[in-house]
Amino acid sequence: MMVERDRLLAFQVLPPDEAELMLALVNVILPHGEARLEEAKFATALALDAKLVADLSLRAAVREGLTGLERSAWSGYGERFGALGMAEQAELCSRIEDGPFFQTMVQLVKYDFYNRHIVWEVIGYPDLGNDSGYLHLGFDRFEVADAMTARHGKAMRSGERGNGGS
Repeated sequence: MMVERDRLLAFQVLPPDEAELMLALVNVILPHGEARLEEAKFATALALDAKLVADLSLRAAVREGLTGLERSAWSGYGERFGALGMAEQAELCSRIEDGPFFQTMVQLVKYDFYNRHIVWEVIGYPDLGNDSGYLHLGFDRFEVADAMTARHGKAMRSGERGNGGS
């Protein structure tokens, strides 16, 4: 993912070189090839950067993890992580995939990215076009519960008592 240098200045905590590395890592975690999702990936990286403003321990862990990833890219391939091909980036990430830095990044990236409407639309999240969404499709309805509600409502309207006549 090539990003114009000016866009990297939108990050609040990460300097442009680390922001570019963050974007490359987001792209490895989210290997969707759909062009319409590139902006959502960028927005996810920005959202993660915004978390780093207030969470100083997360900031330290992320910056340390990014530095380690960059160091591994230079020692293994003689290039910046962001300049490597997807296969090389994925190989480097596979070395750290069980570690706390990578697991934290995966969780944060997925949580933010998959909570975006454009992503839902592109991946085909069911009934996104339906204004009522899931709330009014009847998934929360049970025929027994509906019968009990109808019976209870009728009993209340006629003055009968439920619960054994007490």
